[in-house]
Amino acid sequence: MGTGRPEPASSQSDLLARDALIKELDYRRDKQWRIFSWTSTLLLAADGGVVALGAKGEFRFNWSLRVVMAVALAVIAAYAWTWIHENITFEAQARADLLRVEQLLGIRRSIPDPSGHAMFGYGSTVALLAIAAIVAVVLVPAASCPSPH
Repeated sequence: MGTGRPEPASSQSDLLARDALIKELDYRRDKQWRIFSWTSTLLLAADGGVVALGAKGEFRFNWSLRVVMAVALAVIAAYAWTWIHENITFEAQARADLLRVEQLLGIRRSIPDPSGHAMFGYGSTVALLAIAAIVAVVLVPAASCPSPH
């Protein structure tokens, strides 16, 4: 570098691989955030809407409709959880590949592995929000709807 001589081909290809892996790592992390953000917004809206309507006595779904809504929320959360964890797997592989390429290039830096640091990650937070929304769908209407007598 800087000597006027071309770099060895392996070093150039390693640099290209490094750039591609950095982009892959960024893409996977951004995709996890987008899935989490969309899902948590949807689950919080469902939870808040049910609680707000229930407090006014205007959420009067019968049991069959509540079950359908609860199942829909569970499916959305399960789908999001699956895709978040799929992307975590791809991120881990990209991180490991990037560390190998950087070792070949003589770059000594640590790329944090987020998997063991957070008590609640995206997946577990989606699961907790889904539980809260499902409980609201099932319990709030039962507590606030007048008896059909």
